[in-house]
Amino acid sequence: MEILKNFKSFFDSSSEFDNTIKINPNEKLLVSYLFSSAQTNFKKLINKLTKTNVKYFYWSEVERNVRFLAIDSLFTIKTNGQERINDAENLINYWQKKFINNWQDYNLNCVPLFVGGIKFSPDQQDSIWNDFADSEWFVPKYLFLEYKNNFYTVINILTYKRDTKEFEKHLNIISHFFEEDDYSVEAPVKFITNLPDDKNEWESKVKQTLQRIHQHEFKKIVISRRVEMTLSGNPDVYKLLNELETKYPTCHVFAFRASHSTFFGATPEVLARIYDGYIEADALAGSFPRGKDEIEDKKFENELLHSKKNLAEQSAVVEFITDSFSEFSEGIIFDAEPKVKKLPNIQHLWTPIKAKIKQDQSIFSIIKSIFPTPAICGIPWSESMDFIREVEGYSRGLYAGVIGWFNFNKESKLVVAIRSALLKDRKLYAFAGCGIVDGSDPQSEYFETELKLKPILSLFDIDKNFVN
Repeated sequence: MEILKNFKSFFDSSSEFDNTIKINPNEKLLVSYLFSSAQTNFKKLINKLTKTNVKYFYWSEVERNVRFLAIDSLFTIKTNGQERINDAENLINYWQKKFINNWQDYNLNCVPLFVGGIKFSPDQQDSIWNDFADSEWFVPKYLFLEYKNNFYTVINILTYKRDTKEFEKHLNIISHFFEEDDYSVEAPVKFITNLPDDKNEWESKVKQTLQRIHQHEFKKIVISRRVEMTLSGNPDVYKLLNELETKYPTCHVFAFRASHSTFFGATPEVLARIYDGYIEADALAGSFPRGKDEIEDKKFENELLHSKKNLAEQSAVVEFITDSFSEFSEGIIFDAEPKVKKLPNIQHLWTPIKAKIKQDQSIFSIIKSIFPTPAICGIPWSESMDFIREVEGYSRGLYAGVIGWFNFNKESKLVVAIRSALLKDRKLYAFAGCGIVDGSDPQSEYFETELKLKPILSLFDIDKNFVN
């Protein structure tokens, strides 16, 4: 087979391999081999995975024509507790000197190597999130990548010296991935319980938050709602993702499946895009609904751009991100006035921010500087985090956490996991939050959470035959 022959040639001639052996010849190397492949049928792959408990991670950026599916864990880095980010970095750095690849043969630096995420807050015990660690990143055995109309397959292996047997084994496994099977999609999945009536409880929490703000303990706090719904069956996950891609092409669509849980969503907020020594991020805060027609939509846009409450909220996020960027970068660029980012159901104030990263900055040191932002936590953030845990009464888990990928080329794409939900044991847990500042109105904020829940809840129907 041509691919195996090329792999052997790469392995035999790799100077990087020889250098690594000199460091420690008795330890395994992490080898990532990429090759061109036929068009990937992501639907078939995800449907096939639905019948198993195999870990996978799906990612889609419709606007940039980028998609990938990472399948099965070669190894996973799981860390918990307050030092989860530092601990993960130390464990991951172990592999950097033991890593070789052939990506440059295809002029690609942006190949995902580690995929996964970080929870919003560590050390919160909640059984619905027990399939995920506080910080969890894995190197997939197989990665199917679509990049600007080209398709690639990546096989990652751990091996000694020039042993090619492991690669050959995985190459044979991949050949069976697209074989026909007896998978059949269940009937359309519906909600079999009513949406919870939590409006009074929500408004009480907003009033409690406003009281603390009026006492000058906080400038802003983001509190969230969790909506729990029972499903009539197991949904077709690919169908859900495909619908999100179609409705929200400017968002990042993702799915992270571990054991019996699938966390998925379509987020409009980029925490960090790292490439060629630069970093980009989105300051996204302040919200208004879309209008029923072009005239009303423009009216809402103008009101959003002149809303003191929303402008103050947006300004706080911009200030936090630029201050954070100043710790590890230079030449920070952003517009003084925010733009408006329009999604089908909502519009936000939006400020793209870009900077040149200083030398010797790791991706994890950057994450520690910029996460969590005031857009999903509050000001001051440490005290806000404590208050959020107290008032919300549940663990956010991966909601409002970090989701994405990175590699050892200092290339990464990380997003804030909002507009998201957890599927587990035929239940859906959907989340939405609002930034509460002086001047916030409890009823208006409730309506805003309804808008933000819509991308997820609209994927399902209520089954009138099963309503309790």
